[in-house]
Amino acid sequence: MALLAAAIAIFATLLLSVPYYSIAPGPAEDVFRLIEIDGAATTRANGRLLLTTVSLQAVHVADMVRSWFDPRYEIVSRSAVVPPGETDEDAARRTLEQMDESQLLASAAALKFLGYDVPVTNSGVRVQNVLPDTPAAATLERGDVIVGVDGRSITKIEEFVADINRHKVGDDVVLEVLRGDSKVSVRTKTVGRPENPVEPIIGIEPSDVAQPNLPLAIEIDSLGIGGPSAGLMYALGVVDLLDHRDLVGGRTIAGAGEISIDGTVTPVGGIRQKIDGAKHVGAETFLVPDGQRGEACRVAGDLRVVAVDSLEQAVTKLSGTELETEC
Repeated sequence: MALLAAAIAIFATLLLSVPYYSIAPGPAEDVFRLIEIDGAATTRANGRLLLTTVSLQAVHVADMVRSWFDPRYEIVSRSAVVPPGETDEDAARRTLEQMDESQLLASAAALKFLGYDVPVTNSGVRVQNVLPDTPAAATLERGDVIVGVDGRSITKIEEFVADINRHKVGDDVVLEVLRGDSKVSVRTKTVGRPENPVEPIIGIEPSDVAQPNLPLAIEIDSLGIGGPSAGLMYALGVVDLLDHRDLVGGRTIAGAGEISIDGTVTPVGGIRQKIDGAKHVGAETFLVPDGQRGEACRVAGDLRVVAVDSLEQAVTKLSGTELETEC
């Protein structure tokens, strides 16, 4: 009876939820079948161009035990996935918004690379991160878009910084913020910049919200996937479909990377798991942001790793006669 009770206790413990998430390899999807372009002739895709994903799950104690023995799994704290002050629903909404934006930026970057005129307007300043222990941490959330300061409309970082600089350290600032489908007014205080205590800041990492006006109608099916990390692969897919060059050339090429309108490729999360997912579906090559080359090489094994820092560099390397691993 004592053994049975102990077994039940152990089983119950293994099923306990803990404040962590597991990151595991997710599916890899061919972007060619997700992209539709109207307004220009397209070429037939030759090969597969795969975006890679991760599977994110709340974990039990048993999952943490499994991660000790299975290198495909990584355990991260809940706060790394759902920042303090956000709900799971907030985080899910934010990642879907990131995916929508990444598709637009990828399409714009591809068309600009191909020589199309892509007018761009800015529509606000996004809160990429909020510094802890600042007044803004109590009122602003990651993903908020600031569209006004003290009653004045703003559309870009330069205007935002100029309005904050009108204040002294410790002053109140009223911000008009787009949060999801709502517009809210929030109040915070300026603090001194750590390296220059008399310079006022509100303690956020800002970025411009760019709105490109695409000259072609490009629709991309997200399949319900969230986050910005498929941007590079979407951009390459659009380039391959519209350009006379056959970038993929019958190969199976996977990858990940966030992309901006100017074609710059930046690091993403879950590279280890994304590489494992690429191997599972028979990819020959993995495109990785240049800053994550070392991380990719440590887990790639026989998978060819090609590091890029821009869409132009990715196109150049794929157009070469032979790809070589860069590990």
